Amino acid sequence: MSFYPECPMFNQKKYQNDEAFKQMEVALAVDDQDRKETTDLLKEVIEKKLISLMKRDQLFQLIFDRIDIGGSDYKGTNYGKPNEVELHLVHKLGEINSTIDSSHYKNGYVKIKLNYSKARDPNYLKYRDILPIITDHDNYLDQTKFQHWLDGVFSMAIETFFTSKPGLSNHEFEYNGITFQMNHKKPGPRFTMSFTSSGPTSRTLDVKLVSAFEFNGVQLSSSYERYNDDRLPFRVTLKPFDGCGSNSDLHWRLSFLENEKDMLRDELKPVIKLIKKLRDVHDLKRFTGYQIETIFYHEMFKYRSYLPQFLGASKTFLFIHGLKELLAALEKGYLASFWNSNYRLIDSFDMVYYDQGRRLRKILYELDSNIEGDPVYSLLCSVEYYSWTSNSHWWNR
Repeated sequence: MSFYPECPMFNQKKYQNDEAFKQMEVALAVDDQDRKETTDLLKEVIEKKLISLMKRDQLFQLIFDRIDIGGSDYKGTNYGKPNEVELHLVHKLGEINSTIDSSHYKNGYVKIKLNYSKARDPNYLKYRDILPIITDHDNYLDQTKFQHWLDGVFSMAIETFFTSKPGLSNHEFEYNGITFQMNHKKPGPRFTMSFTSSGPTSRTLDVKLVSAFEFNGVQLSSSYERYNDDRLPFRVTLKPFDGCGSNSDLHWRLSFLENEKDMLRDELKPVIKLIKKLRDVHDLKRFTGYQIETIFYHEMFKYRSYLPQFLGASKTFLFIHGLKELLAALEKGYLASFWNSNYRLIDSFDMVYYDQGRRLRKILYELDSNIEGDPVYSLLCSVEYYSWTSNSHWWNR
């Protein structure tokens, strides 16, 4: 069923029982003690130790601003035990004047030109010596050069950190009396660090370090009209443009993390968590957490004239409604970015989308068919039940 602003149906009797949702919400909550222990560990090892070592590099010292929680953790839409965390190494150009170019066909990306000259900048000689490390011949930020430079800075910090730990094996350190094993790898434009502790409370924590430049209140091209309404800080991240055309290393992926955190209402966060849980249980990995969140950005905008009523609807209604909208996007092979309709988060129709859409349609049918008579079964049991009996391949029945 489709819903339109001129005929809102947010209070259908069928979806009013939220008892099952309340049970699932408790199960999906992130434990506060786990969150604190994770935050304390990362602050001690990464912020206090590794970042201080990385600041020995003159360029890193110049542009680094802070470490920030990124992605779904920052927006509060992750669920369960925090075994995976995304951290942003947030850089700012600060005193270095820059120009943002978003008026090109590579939607969702910008080019960043550093404007410094002998005539204007008292620090020109310093800039002249170190900024070419990360820019091309026209002073545009270059992802490949930036990545290569940061690899060296990070590797130096890791090596120095572990060689200063006498009595411990390679890649081991102690924190609060517990010995941790740390390994790191670099699959693409981000570093992944794995922390593993042994003993009765053993656990593994994977940390993704993503580099990002942050810009405050910059006007983008008219394609980003929704962003330009309030112009909160935006970030650009290391993700090369994968389409056709030259100079892909000069195009940086836009991220509107601050805007999304600001607009994402608390009423929707548990709904998004449950949809992510359903996706993970049924191994529907073709669609991402960000695509799920984007569905709700569009829905909030669509129902902006009825937003209190929409957000005040039952969680069960919002859950089913979100699944229906997601299914429609999968089956059409189309989902536009909320910030720029010319940039597509889903822009193809292939057999993987078809298969996962077919499976989601089966799951949605099971949920919707049982939701009125037995909501605890349909929202709680059916999400987990079929994962426990996966050998039955129920979706092929």
